Amino acid sequence: LETSLYPWLRSGALSTSAASLRDSYAGRGIVMTTGAKHFLYAHHSIRALRMVGSTLPIEVHYLGRADLSPAHIAALTALPNVTVQDLSLAFALSPERFHSWAIKPFAMLASSFREMIFVDADALFFQPPETLFDSEAYKRTGTAFFMDRTMLRGTQRIREFALNAIGVPSEYAWCHGRVFRNLTLHEGESGVVVYDKVVNFHALLLAAKMNLEPWKGFMYRHVHG
Repeated sequence: LETSLYPWLRSGALSTSAASLRDSYAGRGIVMTTGAKHFLYAHHSIRALRMVGSTLPIEVHYLGRADLSPAHIAALTALPNVTVQDLSLAFALSPERFHSWAIKPFAMLASSFREMIFVDADALFFQPPETLFDSEAYKRTGTAFFMDRTMLRGTQRIREFALNAIGVPSEYAWCHGRVFRNLTLHEGESGVVVYDKVVNFHALLLAAKMNLEPWKGFMYRHVHG
């Protein structure tokens, strides 16, 4: 079943099974993705993180040789406590099948950390992001998310899609989710995500699967990844 659901997981160099991957996670750190287009943003973001006092190790993930040049990789690894990883080697992923944000859940899965903060290359902090691990939401659920921008057009359409996809939403989503209350088209922002990958491992596997065809085409007609 696992081979059928996640063929890219077992055929990559990183793990032989979902269980072995989950059990390999340890420690805390920051995860980031970038290609050549956003390299300067990523480089600046990492330097800014160090300037505000963050000491967490940082892993930067890219997808294939065409995504990031050797010079870019060298510049990133020259920064304090930064490592760079090619996702096309970690998992059996073809760069041609992906577009920008689709690699985010795969980078989260491939990172070595159990507890991680995913940070977009253009996200900036004014204090060490380590403080996010102390949030009540994270302590309670092993996750912390931020609301996305408010967009009123199309709220009923996305609400119907979410209900059809989920079936019966949780009490929290029904009472506090902005989509289910017709308050916005976009619910969650993926620019900063705090995540315990052991506690919420299967949800992350599902997110990765939904960013691959044939499900990706259906999902992307309604949401951005």
